[in-house]
Amino acid sequence: MRAWDKLRAMFEGRSPPPEPADAESEAEPRDELPRRPGGLAHAGDWVSSQPRPPRQPQRIIVNIRAKPADAVGDLSRPAALGTLLEGAMAFALDDAVDRRCESIEVRLQRDGSAIVEHAGPGYDPQRAFRGCQRWPWLRRSPAGEVMLTRSFAAPVVTCALSHWLRVEISRVDGLWRGAFYRGQPEGAIERHPALSGGLTYTRVSFRPDPTVFDSLSFSIDDLYMRGLGLLMELSDVELRIYDERTTVPPLVIIGTGHLV
Repeated sequence: MRAWDKLRAMFEGRSPPPEPADAESEAEPRDELPRRPGGLAHAGDWVSSQPRPPRQPQRIIVNIRAKPADAVGDLSRPAALGTLLEGAMAFALDDAVDRRCESIEVRLQRDGSAIVEHAGPGYDPQRAFRGCQRWPWLRRSPAGEVMLTRSFAAPVVTCALSHWLRVEISRVDGLWRGAFYRGQPEGAIERHPALSGGLTYTRVSFRPDPTVFDSLSFSIDDLYMRGLGLLMELSDVELRIYDERTTVPPLVIIGTGHLV
């Protein structure tokens, strides 16, 4: 307002009218928490001018699920599930190459899931969980050469094409757990206190996605041939396959594919 109007208002004992606010001062930021008398903010008071986009899934997971046959071959053959199981064994095979693992145990469950567990000091948790989300998966041969896994037998393929997948790693520095649902992490990696007694191991549990593989189930014959190939160069490493769908004794493969 003009200076003359201010003086006249003061002379007549009136309060001067408030100054008109400009456009910038009138516009309140909509992405800030409003201030309350008690200094506390409530979720219902949050006002956002921009919607929060949903979390974007990993592109590699989306690509694998979009074309699963490109990753594991013919979806109607048991070999497709064998590729998933081989990917779940990646951590055990790594430790076997490094002489940190002498036995690998595979259990085929009645509900169609499978468990791969091996004793040892416990796999690197960060590398394990990265391997479930990223490609490629590099593996070192017994001769010390770095190579890609055969075909697409990698943890990320197993994770992407599983209904659910869980990783549990027990080490002297703690118990690490993580879970994935159709390739997407259910949350951050959880670290718990180490198990009493110093028990250490690495365990991968997964169930092939029934929307991808329908009624397909694991084949012992396929797993036997894969076991022979995987242990061809790993001496003194024992692979035990328990088929809990039947009452037959476990299939045992030792070292260079010698069947017990």
